Amino acid sequence: DLGVHVILNHMKGTPQTMQQSPSYRHVIPEVIGDLVSLMEEAMRAGVAKERIILDPGIGFGKRHQDNLAILRHIAAFVSLGRPVAIGVSRKSFLASAAIPETGAEQAAPDGPARSDASMVAEALAVMGGAHILRTHEPARAAIAARLAEAVVARSLAAPD
Repeated sequence: DLGVHVILNHMKGTPQTMQQSPSYRHVIPEVIGDLVSLMEEAMRAGVAKERIILDPGIGFGKRHQDNLAILRHIAAFVSLGRPVAIGVSRKSFLASAAIPETGAEQAAPDGPARSDASMVAEALAVMGGAHILRTHEPARAAIAARLAEAVVARSLAAPD
């Protein structure tokens, strides 16, 4: 009724159960199918399609490999024709993927190693086509996003 945008976030299970043995046969098509269903349900409830933002839910009922696959295939979510929001900031999969040998203090959610890994993951998300970053460090994420956008824009331009 207010005409505001809504973010449809994919999550397998509930906040209490989402990380209890999540599994997917093929994570990307399954998450896409669920998001399409959520989008259709929202539109039936009166939300205008142009007010819908999609979030594939990195970390919400996903395994390590699922999170990496979503980050690798953001373009698949962009292909649904709605803006895509990505939240990778300080997620635990970053510690296990990018900084497995780092000490616990460095890899803590607010530690410098996980913060740096967040910036890389956010840049990758933007390069994949993400429109919105949900982040703990907006100023640093903006730098990462601007650089990623510059690289992508240059790759779309005519060759040197």
